[in-house]
Amino acid sequence: YRNQASANAVLTIQFFFLNTSEDTPDPTILLSKTYSSVKPIGTASPQSLMNGWNKALEEILNEFLSDLSYHLKQDQMNSSKQTKDN
Repeated sequence: YRNQASANAVLTIQFFFLNTSEDTPDPTILLSKTYSSVKPIGTASPQSLMNGWNKALEEILNEFLSDLSYHLKQDQMNSSKQTKDN
């Protein structure tokens, strides 16, 4: 509650997804991204902070799912292209 007049809930999460395979000794990074969200909470209270964090988490997870879906589609397209080329 640094600024009582305009308190915010701030949430930052970093995701790393690795592809591990018996075929390769070293994992490759599939997705690495840091997501942040700032939500105004109005009254500086514990309940308001929790509500703000919940809204921030929902926003972050929606963005993450969108990114993950994009990467999975790209991976599927690359896999099908490699299969056709072979």
